[in-house]
Amino acid sequence: MNFKCDIRLPMSWNRIEHARQTVAAGLTDLHQDIRLAAVMVASELAENVVKYGESSSEDGYGHVELDVTADSVIIRSRNGVRAERAAVVAGIIDRIASADDPLELYADRMRAILEDPQETSQLGLYRIASEGEFALTYQYEDSILVITATRSLS
Repeated sequence: MNFKCDIRLPMSWNRIEHARQTVAAGLTDLHQDIRLAAVMVASELAENVVKYGESSSEDGYGHVELDVTADSVIIRSRNGVRAERAAVVAGIIDRIASADDPLELYADRMRAILEDPQETSQLGLYRIASEGEFALTYQYEDSILVITATRSLS
């Protein structure tokens, strides 16, 4: 199965459901567990684009891209973002990548939020890695942040 799509996101919450539906429709041939995980990942990344992103100078939109091959599901978000926000994302993804158990990081983050409800959530990337079982990477160049979530199909 090969499928690709690029979902353009204006910085508006009403387009997140469109991203979910587009990913779900593109993955109908995959097992339900993978399809549900991919929809969750696309939703989390789309929410981050809208919540933290700025329109990129490329075309004025944020993007969520889906690329399905015989071997993997790849979901990418791409949007303009300030360097400070990119550094926060980089720190989280680096922490997840070096963790023995991403679920433990996710649980730690939830405990921190319960202890201090004023704390900002920042659960999405932890959820992608632990619940969705997607590996995360990032790139930041020319004020554009690209987050890539990959899950093997083998």
